[in-house]
Amino acid sequence: MLRRSTPGFAAMLGGAFVGLLCLASGGPVGRRLGDRVGPKPGEMQRVPSKAVQASPAIPWDDIFSPAPYPSHGYPWENNDLGITDAVPEPWAPVELAGNRIRLAGKVYELQQSGFPAQVSLSGCGVFAVTPEIALQINGRKVAFRDIKTEVAERKASAVVLSGAHSDRDYVVRFTVTIEFDGLYRARLDISPNGGKPVSIDRFQLVFPIRRELASYYSRFIAYDFDAMRADRSDLLASYGRIESPLSLSFVPTLWVGNDKMGLEWVCESDIAWQNKEPGTQLQLQPQQDRVLLTANVIDRPLPLQETAYTFEFALFSTPARPPVVAERKARLVSAHLDDCFTEEDYRLLDIYGIGWHRQVPKKHVMLPVFTPPDGVPPEPSSQFINAYTAKGGKFIPYGALYAFPRVLPGDEWEHYRKHWLTRESLDAPAFSKNKTWAKLQGLEPSTNSLVYVTYTHKSIRDFLVYHYVQAVKTGKVHGIYLDVSSPNILSTVPSQPYGAHVKAGGLYYPFFAQRQLLKRLYIACREIDPSFMITQHTSKIASVVAGFTGIVAGGESLNVVFRGKSSLKQCQTDINAYVPDYGRVPEYVYLSEFGKGRGINMELLPQIHHGLFNKDVMAAHPALRERYTDSLLSRTLVYDIKLWPAYMDQEILHDVLAVKRQFGWLVDAQYVSPADSSGAFSGSIDPALRVAYYTRSTRNDALLVVSNVAGQTAHQTLRPAHLGNVVAKTLSVAYVSTSSDENLVRIVDGTTIDAALGPGQYAVVVVNPREH
Repeated sequence: MLRRSTPGFAAMLGGAFVGLLCLASGGPVGRRLGDRVGPKPGEMQRVPSKAVQASPAIPWDDIFSPAPYPSHGYPWENNDLGITDAVPEPWAPVELAGNRIRLAGKVYELQQSGFPAQVSLSGCGVFAVTPEIALQINGRKVAFRDIKTEVAERKASAVVLSGAHSDRDYVVRFTVTIEFDGLYRARLDISPNGGKPVSIDRFQLVFPIRRELASYYSRFIAYDFDAMRADRSDLLASYGRIESPLSLSFVPTLWVGNDKMGLEWVCESDIAWQNKEPGTQLQLQPQQDRVLLTANVIDRPLPLQETAYTFEFALFSTPARPPVVAERKARLVSAHLDDCFTEEDYRLLDIYGIGWHRQVPKKHVMLPVFTPPDGVPPEPSSQFINAYTAKGGKFIPYGALYAFPRVLPGDEWEHYRKHWLTRESLDAPAFSKNKTWAKLQGLEPSTNSLVYVTYTHKSIRDFLVYHYVQAVKTGKVHGIYLDVSSPNILSTVPSQPYGAHVKAGGLYYPFFAQRQLLKRLYIACREIDPSFMITQHTSKIASVVAGFTGIVAGGESLNVVFRGKSSLKQCQTDINAYVPDYGRVPEYVYLSEFGKGRGINMELLPQIHHGLFNKDVMAAHPALRERYTDSLLSRTLVYDIKLWPAYMDQEILHDVLAVKRQFGWLVDAQYVSPADSSGAFSGSIDPALRVAYYTRSTRNDALLVVSNVAGQTAHQTLRPAHLGNVVAKTLSVAYVSTSSDENLVRIVDGTTIDAALGPGQYAVVVVNPREH
């Protein structure tokens, strides 16, 4: 059993890192406190029907086939970096054969109309029966199956299908785009035919997902990064097990899946939802062999005059990307606080260190242009980066996605504020007067130093891609760290897509524009550096924007659970006001948000001692810090969840890393989850325990993780029946780390692993075979 101290590492997360993540941690969607824009999901207000009838300014063409825009002499304008029909690794070109579209690890079978008939993930069908669109117009049910779509465009990266159905009173058009990574995006247009009156009586989409696949759900939620609180509903209610019917108000994304795969519903805006009744727009209804995911879009007659009705939605199947073995080597740390890794680790792993503003002082703090503030020489930046890369680290400068510095390299705001800003002025009350960023930019403390942007116009995507590509060409930048990577302040600028709708109380989340930006960054930067790493930090990530991201840093918003209703002052002075016990977080959160079903490489950011809340008071209670760290490890190690090496007890962290180091860092190991591990042992496993293990085909040892997630002690004997190559041999324990000073794991008679774990305890064991 290991319990050792490593001097110096306990200071991690001091200074810059603490201040930075307290500043920007994923951002609220739609509002900040005191700046409410639009209703909250669950508090949907009725928008006048004319807002539904009007054709929205949909950025479909701008995103997929952008036209040139007027230039103003900047080198970045109208560039095509990362825009290609070629398919990047690890995906494969789209293959079309009849009604079947084959992608990397995914197959879409379509009905004649282009609506899905089946989606298969690694050979497993998602739907129990064929999905359907229930559409009734002028009192008659529309036979959607009669729409016949044909291939409108076909290329390696995507296929576009389009078709129409004409009636004496109306015309229905349906357009579908399927991209190489599994994004199925659809657009339905209904227009009067010959000036005749048309009433859409009912519009509903039903997706019958197989019951064994629909174990959990996860929906989008906002997070107020100034108040460090979820601002729309209880955070834990945004995840859950699907055990009983669930009714929701409009949310832009809703994922349903299990620990291996899933399906995400995506709808960027509520503009076309005539149904504004709170808690009725989306439903999950468990049945014997399926769970019905239903979108109730129109539930009472909606008259159309001369204007067409348009509805857009998407489905995104997960895993978000094919597995990439090399990504198991990736670790994300703070570049100046990484002494948990040895020289050998740097040779074996890809360690990406983020440079915060104290290490890399620069005026444009969200952009990789390395322009220091007035009076600050550039040498500290260069020296720091050179020293870090010299020891094998890969350097990533801090950046933010939806928050920009007020000061940009040129006078871009003069020409592009109408396209980029989510408000019509740099001095809008919605923006942030953060004093740290004001100082970095040479601004007065009372000035808006952070302004919030949207990516619906191609120019801002051109701007960001260009600057990062130039930085990568220097060879000193090996990745992107994008803080505030969920849409936070929704745009109310009338000239922008849906801006007038949001200003009137509606919602629009520009996920497809964000996705297009990330895809361009992924392609353009990895063309220069194949190991280039894109990371996002957010309160909650949508799967549809995560596929082009190497690491997503999440988990910070769990501090709202630990804080409860305590004030900031209480948290800072009372050890009982902020209780970072990860045992209080339901197991389904780890399985849905950080599990394998979404196929996102998540790295959990611990919140045990937090610079804003309880860092000082926790320092006086080391036993509590250890206890809370054990609660974190008992829930994450067994589910193969990576941890940002910070905000926790560092001695315990070193113990666990030492065991993983003995096993080779799991780089080429196969992980077997608790759901699949029971067959490796003779007999049943105590329901209180979760058992997982790692094996390799090239070695004879195994790494075993046993955790007690219940409230009572569990005593288990594990006799391996088939634990990788550890079969029919005498066992020995090579290395072990446990959550106690006691010997929780031992070998009995050389053949059986005996584990006795109390509530919340865990053991990480390297098991060696030993010949008789």
